Amino acid sequence: MSVRMADAVQKLSEKPENIRNFCMVAHVDHGKTTLSDYLVASNGILSPQLAGEVRLLDSRPDEQERCITMKASSIALHHAYAGKTHVLNLVDSPGHIDFSCEVSTAMRLCDGAVVIVDVVDGVTQQTSSILRQTYQEGLSMCLVLNKIDLLVTTQQYTAEEAYLRLRSIIEICNAILASYANQMKIQELDQDMKREDPSDDVWFDPSKGNVLFCSCYDGWAVSVDFFVRLYKDKVPLHNLAEALWGEHYLDPKTKTVTPKPKKAGQLPLAVQLMLEPIWQLYDAFLGDSASEERQKQLSEKLKIAESKWNNPRRDPRGKLKALLSVWMPLAPCVLDTVCSRLGSPVTLQRRRLPSLVPGFEADTPAELKEALMNCDQSPEAPCIVYICKLIDTQYLVGRVVGSVENHDGAFIGFGRVYSGRLRAGQPVYVHSDGVVVEATVGSVYLFRGAGLEETSEVSAGFLCGVGGLTPCITKYATISSVPNMPPFKPLVLQSTSIVRLSVFPKDPRSLQELERGLRLLYKVDPQVEVSMLPTGEHVIGTAGEVHAERCLKDLIDTFAQVEVVASEPLVSFRETIVSNLSAKPKPHTASLMDGAFHVTLQARPLPAEVLELIKDDGKNSGNNPQLLRQAVAALAEHRRFSADVKNGVVSSGPSRLGFLGAVLLANFDGTADPVACWATLQDWKESVVAGFQAACESGPMAQEPLYGVAFVVTNIFVDADSDISGGMVLPSVREACRAAMKLHPRRLVEPVYECTVYSSGFTQGKIYASLSRRRSEIVEEVPNEGSDLFYIRCWLPAVEAFGLQDELRVQTQGASTAQLQMSHWEVIDADPYFVPTTKEEFEEHGAEVATKNIAEQLLERIMRRKGLYRERVVENAEKQKFSLKGA
Repeated sequence: MSVRMADAVQKLSEKPENIRNFCMVAHVDHGKTTLSDYLVASNGILSPQLAGEVRLLDSRPDEQERCITMKASSIALHHAYAGKTHVLNLVDSPGHIDFSCEVSTAMRLCDGAVVIVDVVDGVTQQTSSILRQTYQEGLSMCLVLNKIDLLVTTQQYTAEEAYLRLRSIIEICNAILASYANQMKIQELDQDMKREDPSDDVWFDPSKGNVLFCSCYDGWAVSVDFFVRLYKDKVPLHNLAEALWGEHYLDPKTKTVTPKPKKAGQLPLAVQLMLEPIWQLYDAFLGDSASEERQKQLSEKLKIAESKWNNPRRDPRGKLKALLSVWMPLAPCVLDTVCSRLGSPVTLQRRRLPSLVPGFEADTPAELKEALMNCDQSPEAPCIVYICKLIDTQYLVGRVVGSVENHDGAFIGFGRVYSGRLRAGQPVYVHSDGVVVEATVGSVYLFRGAGLEETSEVSAGFLCGVGGLTPCITKYATISSVPNMPPFKPLVLQSTSIVRLSVFPKDPRSLQELERGLRLLYKVDPQVEVSMLPTGEHVIGTAGEVHAERCLKDLIDTFAQVEVVASEPLVSFRETIVSNLSAKPKPHTASLMDGAFHVTLQARPLPAEVLELIKDDGKNSGNNPQLLRQAVAALAEHRRFSADVKNGVVSSGPSRLGFLGAVLLANFDGTADPVACWATLQDWKESVVAGFQAACESGPMAQEPLYGVAFVVTNIFVDADSDISGGMVLPSVREACRAAMKLHPRRLVEPVYECTVYSSGFTQGKIYASLSRRRSEIVEEVPNEGSDLFYIRCWLPAVEAFGLQDELRVQTQGASTAQLQMSHWEVIDADPYFVPTTKEEFEEHGAEVATKNIAEQLLERIMRRKGLYRERVVENAEKQKFSLKGA
């Protein structure tokens, strides 16, 4: 993009109704980046012949090497539609599940989403997740059905079979959205969001113009509107758009559309008028009866000059590609649909802001609310910007990443202006990580794919880069020119950080550089968690193996710039207790200073209804208050907990880790003076809750967080004349919680991936062999219609998932691929402390169990890593023993 083009884009952005902010979302390898290349080429930034090969928006070398997108990137385009010039901010997002946080970033900044589906693979699990997240974020959507050429060339579908396949994919997408919409209504999660909600629950309908059929490989795309314009004179029907999709048949006598065929074998209008012409072209160029004479006849019929496609140096596929790209060009079709079907910032901000800003209706001043809802671009309007992440500029043209973290040019904030105008040198308030600081905007940029273009100001409704605020921003931030703007809520992440790496510098003298690099990595990546264990280890938490590899590479090459040694991937576990809910609770009493303080509490496993609520990792995150209300309601209906929750929940935790694993309740009905106990609890609540939170974060088995445990305080006493302090109560309550858990059978809880393996039929046995060795549980095996492809869906423990991709690639010679997505937490049934006690157990195992069960093996592995393991290596060490011959 030239400087003159940047100025033109800035000028066009001053009309918010002509702005479109949209992202490309899809499963990996479904064609997002290729389609983005064609859109970029339409603006003259890239040669059309190189579209799909250059991958312009993949600026990182590892993205080019792996041929997958890892970071969301943006570029500003322009397009003329309906007599108006629109400015379009295209955001290309990753498809790999490990980089789902980048998808969340793109959705938060955009108003619309182009959902791409490979018609051969169909709707995958990742596609389903994307559709649900798009609806949850309140974006307008259009659907692109890609790789239709494969239905002709590879799958050998007829036009009618292809129609049934396409219709099935659209119906599945609509069913997913309808199901999720009903789920959110039941859970009352969308009360603030004014989403699109048609009465018939149909989101995608080709007749509405929000579904495109395309082949990025051959460079063409088409919508129903195209064929309406093509046939409006030949088929004079007032409802032709509706008739061109669905079970609609033409009555040749009355020239009307009927829902049933008039004769046997009659094809729907969608097949006759839309798909058959495309199939005829493919047959004329690539079929068995291909001939140059037939190609010229079809070209004349379409009124396309032979010189535009018939180049002697091209092979038949190249000629077909040239012809189709002239008849149904890809980029204009997609951009027209984006302009006509996706909403502008003016429309979408009114719909989304009440949900994006907590307390928007109650806490936001009236003038500020009006400016935000109207996307006010006037110079007097308050400037409001949301920064969703920091991006390093190492691979961007004209910028080099800084060597120190407080360097103003080290990182650029990727954000969107919601109100007013953002200018360089403007004083602002930065809300980030719970802290508000005053700062000055250093510079403002427009994104141009692999580069940046500095500009003087950016108006409301536009995406931009913000420099000079790096020290003030951690992960995300709300920037405002007024101090009373409530901050935007954090991003919705599809998965938590399950895979962890312990890192340390190869040269101990480089520890300071490593720590600085870890701080930078934590700032830049919304998904990464960085922590230090009590043993002094620095641990990075990531979403998966590929994400961990990228973070490690960034740490070594960019942020720390020192040699780093990483451990084998570590997996987070949790701890719980199991027992019969009908059994009598076992209380534990802890005391201090000869009874000056004592507390009695019980540890109980949460009932199955509550465990079902908190097991889903996607819902149980971010300290979800709605989830806590549902859990309390389930406890109130349970006869064993109804009396304990009648006075509410004292606390839930571990709050610092951001999920619901345990609850703290109180019931003093069995004491002599319940009123005095409640008064004491209120006076010392802060210390009691702090002790409970410490116990939740570090359980008694291996110092892992708790899961599915309820602690009920049944008695508490503090001598008013004693010198008891809060610092003494906290550890006492923490140890009391741990001791109460030890009165019950304890179990480890492990994370479980939803693993989907895509492959062909001849590799089925090898895939099952690999999965069975890893303790997987097969859920379903589904063949792909009309091909030898199939996918296997199973539950796979996260600790067993490492190396699965490489093993499948070797075992099947690259014919299969696996996708892993964090699903839920599952209790390991085996007892890690099992010791034979009964006669039957002694007969089966002997006095000592020779083979350790899986729970004991995992527990020992965790304890060894944390330095907690104490292995008994000496027996009968009271005296030295000798064995003498003949004695």
